[in-house]
Amino acid sequence: MKRVLCVLALQLLLTSCQTSVSEKSLKNLNGYWEVQKVVFPDGSEKILPPSETDDYYEFKNQKGFRKKVTPLVTGNYLVNDLNDEFVLTTKEGKYYLNFKTFLSKWSEQIKSIDENQLVLVSEEKYEYHYKRPQPFSLK
Repeated sequence: MKRVLCVLALQLLLTSCQTSVSEKSLKNLNGYWEVQKVVFPDGSEKILPPSETDDYYEFKNQKGFRKKVTPLVTGNYLVNDLNDEFVLTTKEGKYYLNFKTFLSKWSEQIKSIDENQLVLVSEEKYEYHYKRPQPFSLK
């Protein structure tokens, strides 16, 4: 009996540690994201300095795009016409952004997402951790 309880407790612990992404949480993808750190496949990580660009996502009906934008001191963003278009797919309960440009195509798994944090995993198993950027202020 103790053995069964130990196995059940271990399974519950492992299940609770996994981050799931719900279809409802995908609406949080829309908007601006600033990359904070990269976790490498060996578990080591690199904290990134503030970047001059943020990523902007726009997503609706399983399709969307990502573009690089540059925040300005006015609170606006400098943008260009270059978009990385993607289609959202689901496989074995996991959500993937499948990008396609005129140069290449690739996929990124959404490991976790909420209104303030986003974690994407590349095909090479790099984890990119994002946060919402803070508005620029001179105050």
